[in-house]
Amino acid sequence: MKDIRSFTLIELIVIVIILGILVTFAAPQYSTTKEKSLEKEAFANLQLIIAAEKIYLMEHEQYYATPGNATTAVARIQAINEDLKLSIPYSNSRNWNYRLSINNSASPKTACADATRINNASIIFHLRNTEDLPTTGGCS
Repeated sequence: MKDIRSFTLIELIVIVIILGILVTFAAPQYSTTKEKSLEKEAFANLQLIIAAEKIYLMEHEQYYATPGNATTAVARIQAINEDLKLSIPYSNSRNWNYRLSINNSASPKTACADATRINNASIIFHLRNTEDLPTTGGCS
């Protein structure tokens, strides 16, 4: 007869308990890491939008304003992509909605872009043409 080596019930229970403890510590860290990566996505896209706005200003002597017929979030992002030559995600699986606030009649002209989290509208970041890094809150 062969000597078959296997795990005892106690050993399996100990492994399940250890795995449960590890998951308890890992799950909150995963959520925090995911949120930070989503914030970085918004920051990068806001910086791209403002950089493209500055180029548009140099070429057209005014900032680009989203067309009035772009009434939905997807239409606004598509218009921004097309007119500012960007490729910001606009599919239904996107994480952020983007909006521009432009004042070409002010002196100096101003541009502000904001990003609102799709599944949590209380998370909003904005970046003005005079700032280097996005901050919390919308354009005002």
